[in-house]
Amino acid sequence: MAPSVIMCVVLCFGSVLLPSVTGANIWMIMTLGSRSHKNVFDPLIGELGARGHNVTFFNPFPGRGPRKGVKEIIFPRGNELALQLGADMWRQEGKASGTGGLLKSLIYACKESCKAFFEWDEFQPYYKGLKGKPDLILLTLFNQPCLLAIPHKLDVPFAFISPHGLFPSNYRSIGLRPSPSFMPHPVGFIDTDRMSFTERASNTLMWHILTFAFDWYSGSWMDAFLTEQNGGQPLTAHEVMKEASLFITNMAPAFDFPAPSLPVIVHAGGMHCRPPQPVAQEFEDWIKKGKKGFIYFSLGSAVKGTDMPEEFRGMFLNAFKKFPEYQIFWKWETEQMDGVPPNVKLSKWMPQQDLLGHKDIRLFITHGGLLSTQEATYHGVPVVGIAIGADQMLNMKKTEKGGAGLALEWGSLTEEKLVNSIKRHKDIRLFITHGGLLSTQEATYHGVPVVGIAIGADQMLNMKKTEKDGAGLALEWGSLTEENLVHSIKRVLEEPSKFDVVDSSFRENLARRSAIMKDQPETPLERAVFWTEYVIRHKGAPHLRSAARDLTWYQYHSVDVWGFLISCLVLIILLELWILRTCFRLMCKSGGNSGAKKSQSKKKKSE
Repeated sequence: MAPSVIMCVVLCFGSVLLPSVTGANIWMIMTLGSRSHKNVFDPLIGELGARGHNVTFFNPFPGRGPRKGVKEIIFPRGNELALQLGADMWRQEGKASGTGGLLKSLIYACKESCKAFFEWDEFQPYYKGLKGKPDLILLTLFNQPCLLAIPHKLDVPFAFISPHGLFPSNYRSIGLRPSPSFMPHPVGFIDTDRMSFTERASNTLMWHILTFAFDWYSGSWMDAFLTEQNGGQPLTAHEVMKEASLFITNMAPAFDFPAPSLPVIVHAGGMHCRPPQPVAQEFEDWIKKGKKGFIYFSLGSAVKGTDMPEEFRGMFLNAFKKFPEYQIFWKWETEQMDGVPPNVKLSKWMPQQDLLGHKDIRLFITHGGLLSTQEATYHGVPVVGIAIGADQMLNMKKTEKGGAGLALEWGSLTEEKLVNSIKRHKDIRLFITHGGLLSTQEATYHGVPVVGIAIGADQMLNMKKTEKDGAGLALEWGSLTEENLVHSIKRVLEEPSKFDVVDSSFRENLARRSAIMKDQPETPLERAVFWTEYVIRHKGAPHLRSAARDLTWYQYHSVDVWGFLISCLVLIILLELWILRTCFRLMCKSGGNSGAKKSQSKKKKSE
């Protein structure tokens, strides 16, 4: 038989034997979050559509154009709530009650988005099954457990895709108990996995307090909402969440500490990162005007720069005036601002990855969001991060400790600190950002150092990590002054020898981080697509789920087993003691009787 015929037979049998998922119907649902969260999901959604699947994407933000196989349905109320939440982050910054106030705003936004989405006319035909059942539902993992009612009612497999990592409630539902002794909480203040006793105690309290807070938050209204959607039959978020087929996270070894995992957890951090494209001629002409390159300043998409307090706006303008040899791109929601120096260009939208990958970029000033720190790492750009909350400062601290950037605080930020941070190193790139996850990922990918000024959410943690890894500096808005802002920028641009890290070279640190991020057997996007299709092929892939999901805490840690074994050991010891005591008594009694008999015998002989 001819080789070509044999090959044809093999291919025919192979096409029959290998399962195919071409043309699967997939729903992706995102009702709340920032546009940067959508930027995490977009590559996966686009690739699934390009591979022949039919993807219906519910989200709050209009797309940038039609895509093959993808139908976007825009949820307007989600966009309104996202803008409101971003404004609240600015209002709460610097207040003693800031965290509590921001938590209240987040809970309100979650409740309101849940109620509005399930009452939304556009969604009703899908929820009632009039549009047919999907083969898989992808849910965003961002404080929206109400969405669990959808796969439960339709009885279809579902998976989570997270714009960040996992939170305490997620670990418990997966069947993996986090260990506070070496796993820093994602929204805590610990920026190392090698903790002192005090840090371990603080981290343990953070894990348990926030786990309790979620249980209260879920039990107080979310479980009631799910029960209502379930026709009055009791239903809890934990009960449904543990049936998830997959948890796709936006984490990667270059950004997170090593931790235990399970097959249902797929780390695809940085799947939105890509090689740069040439920037528009307008941007290129502006860049060429700079004698020493350019600086990029962005606070991400979660908050608007136009909501920035006037004192901070003036601080940045004064600081940027001290760097006339650099061109500065500032992402600003309006293209008008009073007192803008000639070397500063405002724009509502910036081609961030293309700028981070540009050969002339010198610095990235960021809020410390996870996406921002990932992008900075990917592109190898040093950062100065100014975090507002959550994990932004931790992202920047990790970057700073690794020698790839600097971290500042809004509360102590001064023009001098900002200028000094910008001038840290004259030969490496810099990205001034809010420290968002996408931004830090992109800066890492392109090898650009960052200055991160975190605003909220995960940004502080992102910037702490970036700072720790030596890829940037982390600042805080609450302590931000013009002095420390200038100082941090100077540190990154001009003074590598004074940077207190093991390796004082930002460029070497950035090259190392970027290489770690890119050194993978497949791209993060390919990994996410494979496992998404795997779940569809295997009808939810229940074999990936751990039996630990159904164990109580004392069963998981074998407290009952250890209690039983210790009880047995105690009983054995007590039994042995009783036997020894009994034998001793018998011996003593026997010895006493023998002595009495001998005395009596002697007495008789003497008589």
